[in-house]
Amino acid sequence: MFASAQLSVWHATLDAYPRALAALCDSKKGANALRLAELDKWYQETLPGLIIARKPDIDPQGHGAYLTREEVVKITEWKLKRGKFRPRLQSLVESNTDATVQKITSEAFAKFPNVQASLKILSGLKGVGPATASGRRVNLTLGSLVAILAAFSPSIPFMSDEAMEAVPGMGKIAYVEKYYLKYNDNINEKCEELNSNERAGELRTNDAVYMILNGRLICSYRKIKLFTGFVWTPRLLERTLWTYTVCHRFGIEIAEGSKKRMRVQKGAEVVGSDDGKRRKREI
Repeated sequence: MFASAQLSVWHATLDAYPRALAALCDSKKGANALRLAELDKWYQETLPGLIIARKPDIDPQGHGAYLTREEVVKITEWKLKRGKFRPRLQSLVESNTDATVQKITSEAFAKFPNVQASLKILSGLKGVGPATASGRRVNLTLGSLVAILAAFSPSIPFMSDEAMEAVPGMGKIAYVEKYYLKYNDNINEKCEELNSNERAGELRTNDAVYMILNGRLICSYRKIKLFTGFVWTPRLLERTLWTYTVCHRFGIEIAEGSKKRMRVQKGAEVVGSDDGKRRKREI
């Protein structure tokens, strides 16, 4: 998956996220299934808007943006239900006061895009730092820290096991800053590659393009310049890789070309069809 540069593959996998999440929810018992679905919608769709609303004049540097204690607790709960559950970590996070959480998250967001500086400040929160007071590392705590920063900026990929497993050359997963920064670099490089392809907007020569000319449907295999308007962010890429791993785990088929995707030059668009081909029509 990660080695592929085919936009149709990446888009189709991203589109399968709701099905992958539903499968994961179905694998959980009782209220946990409903809670995960609720938390995921909140984390992916609601929380980023709440944070942006706290930025004075939408300051790109994040001065003034912060999280509340309740939000950090919910972020940790989302992370644990979406991945591996660690009940002790949840209780540690809940021990933070609201004033402390707002102060530390505000300072951390103000340091962004210096990822290391932001993570260092966030480690001041109880239960989400890289180590306990004794110095012994607690598994997955860095993941909570990254989840907080990823909620703030789409430029930060969440540190999910499923996404990290899908990146070749990463080796055994390690919940340490050095490993995360390597993962972050790989994700950002892939985003640049995919966005370059989006801007170039070329259909591969092995993709059939159907066009209506003079009332006749014809098929062409030539490359056609397209406008997509789609931007891959590290947040979206993590979601896509997570989906890929979870779909394989639950045996979910990922079908390409199921949705309208791109717009072409000179007033035409490419639309998806049930048979997986992209068809071009005049508009």
